[in-house]
Amino acid sequence: MKLSIIIPVGKEETNFHLIQQIRNQFVDSEIILVCDSKFDRKNLASISYHQLLFIDNSTRAKALNEGSRCAKYSYLWFLHLDSNINNITPKDVERLEDNQLYYFSLAFENSLNTFNAIGANYRSKLLSIPFGDQGFLMSKKLFFFIGMFNEAISRGEDHEFIWRAKSLEVAITMLNKTIITSSRKYVSNNMLQTLLTVWRTLIQIIQFRKTTIKTIYLFFSKDPLSIQSKTRLRKETDDYFVNEFNALCLSIMKENIMQLQANKTNKIVFVNNGNDNSYIERLGLSNVGMMNIFSSELGISMKDAYDFSLGFVDQVVLTGSDIPEITHKILEKTADLLPVNNNIFYPTYDGGFCIYATKDKNVETIFTSVRYGLQTTLRDFVSHLTNYQIINNFLHDIDTLQDVKQLYQKWQAANNLSEKQKEMLSFLKNSKYIA
Repeated sequence: MKLSIIIPVGKEETNFHLIQQIRNQFVDSEIILVCDSKFDRKNLASISYHQLLFIDNSTRAKALNEGSRCAKYSYLWFLHLDSNINNITPKDVERLEDNQLYYFSLAFENSLNTFNAIGANYRSKLLSIPFGDQGFLMSKKLFFFIGMFNEAISRGEDHEFIWRAKSLEVAITMLNKTIITSSRKYVSNNMLQTLLTVWRTLIQIIQFRKTTIKTIYLFFSKDPLSIQSKTRLRKETDDYFVNEFNALCLSIMKENIMQLQANKTNKIVFVNNGNDNSYIERLGLSNVGMMNIFSSELGISMKDAYDFSLGFVDQVVLTGSDIPEITHKILEKTADLLPVNNNIFYPTYDGGFCIYATKDKNVETIFTSVRYGLQTTLRDFVSHLTNYQIINNFLHDIDTLQDVKQLYQKWQAANNLSEKQKEMLSFLKNSKYIA
């Protein structure tokens, strides 16, 4: 199996024995070194790698995330530079599952730390809480779905990440091989450092512990500047108008997501048609997941996102990021209705739907059997179902200038708009396209 092996490199690092081990044993994999910008690259003069990245004011979380963005292969292996993987071979990482997070047992190079290793391995097996020095290994798909490492914390990014995986009930699996790690932090005072490590672990459990996720909200989105977004509206107006409109839609969506995240049993995942998630990251939302699905067909994208999500939770809500009338209350209400009906729809005026909530595990084939963008989309979809409810509240799916004008007229008479919706109303009022 080809792996993208991501290794953070600190400012003062000089020991690169791990790189040669990888070159010897994982010849088909790529090595990604992510260095602090102040690192002297002359130290790498004799080192062979595939990608070399530099980050200002690098932290381990920043380095791991940057490496994952640039990774070429579909599986990511996060390693510490002071690790020894001599007894791990490509056969040990075959037949991995996309929906599982893997790690290795731990040993220290100094026999004085045997009990530290026993404690770490016991903690990992009993509580499913391995740490980063045990070599997290997972599919890129799962990594981005969980959400990247939290760059807002200075310590314990691996622990916090594991708790988010646990909240989704991701299978956390130990592989039957050992990573040997450095004992250097224990050299000066073994007992004191051991107690400090235990204390920090306990504090982080309290700090990072997460509630089990009940509902995943899948937001299907496109880069607001992409010419593939709202193609019909671009023909009737101009790129500036559409780009600003899209950006305001994302602001409304962000407002909704922040409200949804107040409920710790909710998980937000963006579904992006492409490989560039930078516009999502610029929203500044924490702990959101991302899925990159390379298909131009909406049905395939919905099916793949739905299928992967239902492997972790009992109910999923699928919605768009460009429906400005959607509020967090509407989204929450849709999910709350699932105990009564297995499938809940919010219809749109054009014959489709903009929200679909389900706990039905038998609908995956329906997504690809329906034609989208037609007046009959919702009717065709529900014709395959026996247990569903269509909410009697039609919303605007904005595809044309006429849709924009109808939304503007509707909002002019509304008195319960959110702050972001008011911003969009003001933008439309001042636009040359609204008569």
